[in-house]
Amino acid sequence: MVAKSFFFTKITVGDPASVEDFYTAVLGLEVLVRVMDDDGRPRETVFVVPGNENCSRLIMERRGHAGQTNPGETVLGFAVDDVDATVASAITAGGALVHPPQDNEAHGIRIAFLTDPDGQVIELLGPLS
Repeated sequence: MVAKSFFFTKITVGDPASVEDFYTAVLGLEVLVRVMDDDGRPRETVFVVPGNENCSRLIMERRGHAGQTNPGETVLGFAVDDVDATVASAITAGGALVHPPQDNEAHGIRIAFLTDPDGQVIELLGPLS
């Protein structure tokens, strides 16, 4: 049996609304669908890269779910046009810098690490400055 494709990455968060705001504001992700509990609270938010619904999806779910991830257990990687500008936007939106942007000449990229408001680690990759 062979997998057909990589389908999604799921992280669990403490405050889905604030984390949703972070990913839409900082990375420009679009909400494809929100899945609600029977009591009307958000359970999952499915994001896509604008214009590419076949792209790997980031799904966030409130804490208390089986298979729960804790902040820092998962690294989410995003390719961006401007690593420095994205880091600045992330900090303004409630993220925190883990490792400042730096050029990696060997791989021809600029790279930085930060966390979202819930503490999930994000790796940003972009062109050399």
